[in-house]
Amino acid sequence: MGRTARKLSKTGIYHVMLRGNNREKVFFSDEDEMMFLKVLRQEKEKHSIRIYAYCLMPNHVHMCIEEPETGKMSKFMHGLETKFIKWYNTVHERCGHVFQGRYKSEPVENSEYLAAVIRYIHNNPVKAEMCCHPAEHPSGSYREFLAEKAWIVDRDEVFKVIARDEFEAFHFKKIDTGRLKFMEMIDKLPPQVVNEKAEEVLRTLSDCEDGMKLLGLGMDNIRRVFCECRRRGLSYRQIAEFVKKGRSTVMRIVNGTTNSVRIPVRDSVPSPGQ
Repeated sequence: MGRTARKLSKTGIYHVMLRGNNREKVFFSDEDEMMFLKVLRQEKEKHSIRIYAYCLMPNHVHMCIEEPETGKMSKFMHGLETKFIKWYNTVHERCGHVFQGRYKSEPVENSEYLAAVIRYIHNNPVKAEMCCHPAEHPSGSYREFLAEKAWIVDRDEVFKVIARDEFEAFHFKKIDTGRLKFMEMIDKLPPQVVNEKAEEVLRTLSDCEDGMKLLGLGMDNIRRVFCECRRRGLSYRQIAEFVKKGRSTVMRIVNGTTNSVRIPVRDSVPSPGQ
């Protein structure tokens, strides 16, 4: 039986977890943790990945990352695991797997969930009773948000979601997610595509000459095309104009809140004598 396909994130942001093989301990020393973070930084720069939070626990790792384009995360994770495992097995004079199976990932589709994931990751050692405050955990990214300069995390992006002066209070739930001024992550897009190029992008991604044919591809394919268009900078309006549908319909398809769409019917050609 083949692997279950990963759920794709419309924002390109994921909550990622690596677990030790058989849930066994992975990090036995500061050296182990520092090498993992060193490789994490190297692979981040190599693949242009953004990292919004991370936390190394004794037998697992949590990360919140954003890939610049679909497929980059897999290459990033492959490089991270391969390089670290090679070093780890040499230093510890062992062989075989270090992590259990392939990494797990969950899509982060909006800024409220992004904030909640960051808080969850940073509070993981507190929940495990390893410390009383996330700043006390030496191998988590919380400290980087308070330091003069960040080493790994892209904290300026996070501060657009969680205000810098509310960061600590938010982690202790003194400020609820509903009170924060969230930006919509789905709208954090590359430079907008001009109208003259929008149809060309839609035709290329869908391999369809017009919107009617695109709408005949099936909902999973329609949603895939729409989401990729959004990531490439097309507006909801540009997509809606191509498929001759309302902007709200396109938004519902992208957000996964509808599983059907009415396909327009072309005018029939009158038969002779009509």
